[in-house]
Amino acid sequence: MNQNPSQNTVRKARRAALLVSLLVSVTQIQAQTQAAMNAQARADFERADAELNKTYDAVLTKLPDAEGKEKLKESQRGWLALRRRGSVCSGSGTWRLNGSYDPL
Repeated sequence: MNQNPSQNTVRKARRAALLVSLLVSVTQIQAQTQAAMNAQARADFERADAELNKTYDAVLTKLPDAEGKEKLKESQRGWLALRRRGSVCSGSGTWRLNGSYDPL
């Protein structure tokens, strides 16, 4: 099949567009099993945790003195203690313990 260069370019562009649309569709599929939901929740957590650590480090480096850095570290240790106990803020200012009824 002889085609001129512009036809080849169009064909390649169409193939690339199809591939991209298939990849986007696959990445948007929601987990349907508990194991898949747990895996997705874990991946989401790891992404968020990495971003949080990056932000924490950036804030820590911007603090001008040792006292400010120590206060931030103390605050972080307090938060970690709450999290280890399973307490979370509901957003309305009240604290509760996590349970199996909580969404992933």
